[in-house]
Amino acid sequence: IHSIAGCLHHSAIIPYRHNRKDAFICGFTGNLGDIVTFQRRHAEEPTDAAGYLARGNRYGRNGVYHRAIQDYSAAIELAPHYAEAWYNRGCAWYEVADYDQAIADLTQAIQLAPDNGIYYGQRSLVYLFNDQPELAEADQQQCDALRFGDPAGSQ
Repeated sequence: IHSIAGCLHHSAIIPYRHNRKDAFICGFTGNLGDIVTFQRRHAEEPTDAAGYLARGNRYGRNGVYHRAIQDYSAAIELAPHYAEAWYNRGCAWYEVADYDQAIADLTQAIQLAPDNGIYYGQRSLVYLFNDQPELAEADQQQCDALRFGDPAGSQ
C-alpha cells in the first residue's frame, strides 16, 4: 500500500476528515455565515466542461462528493473525451465507496489518457478497497512504469 500512496496525487479531490459531526456540512466547522458564503461562491452555473470540472473540484475539496459527481457528469456530457473529468468523477465515486462506479470511470480515464500513471495508481487503490489485489498490483506496476520508468510495469 505504501507504494500506491506514493503514486497517487489527487490534484482535485482532497477529502476533508474531521471528528466533529458538524464538520460534515460542506466541510466547514465555522458558523452558518461561512456555509452560506461557500454555497454562494459555488452557485454560479458553469457554461462549459472546464467550468463544471472546476466547480466539481471545489465541491470535492470540501467533501460534497455527490455535488462533485453531478458537475463531473455535466463536464463529461459536454466533453466526453475529457479524461480529467472521468478521473475526478472516479475519485469522487471512490470517496462515497461506490467502487464499481469508480473503477468504471477510472478505466475510461485510462482509455482516454493511457500514459497517465496517476490514473493507474488511483484505480489500483480502488481495486484494493474492492478486494481485487491482483488487479491492484497490475495497475500499481503500470503506474510505477509510467511515472518512474520501472521496467517491471512494462511486462
